[in-house]
Amino acid sequence: MGSKSNLPQTASSSPSPPSSHLQTPCNIPSIPSSNTFKILQWNCNGITKKKPFLEAFLSKTINPPDIICLQETHLKSTQQLKIRGYTTHRIDGPIATNGRATDGIATLLVNSLQHHTEELTQNPPIMSSIIQTKSGTKIDILNTYINPKQDAAT
Repeated sequence: MGSKSNLPQTASSSPSPPSSHLQTPCNIPSIPSSNTFKILQWNCNGITKKKPFLEAFLSKTINPPDIICLQETHLKSTQQLKIRGYTTHRIDGPIATNGRATDGIATLLVNSLQHHTEELTQNPPIMSSIIQTKSGTKIDILNTYINPKQDAAT
């Protein structure tokens, strides 16, 4: 039984150019020349085995996302998450009684994007990445995950 990756489409703050304007794929993302950027959000339910799918998606995408927000990364603090061309910031979830990592979030920002990232809360995990556009506008990107089995008020 084969498995398909259900990677989401990227969202853009400006309309996509007609397909006649598309060029060959770029393996290293860069900030667009305008003040727009693309954000990819994905509840990956474990990134370790799905990382090759994400890397393939990024390498084949003509205009890769500038920001990637991942939820349910299921990473232990000893595991790395490196994606070529991106800076990774993450908050790992708790370790279950069976020794497996649970929950967790990661925000990946293209290396050329000027930003400041900080952990706002641990429970639920909320990560704030403040980015600055070429025009100097600051935008706050929040990445969070609340386990549906967890009481949101705790």
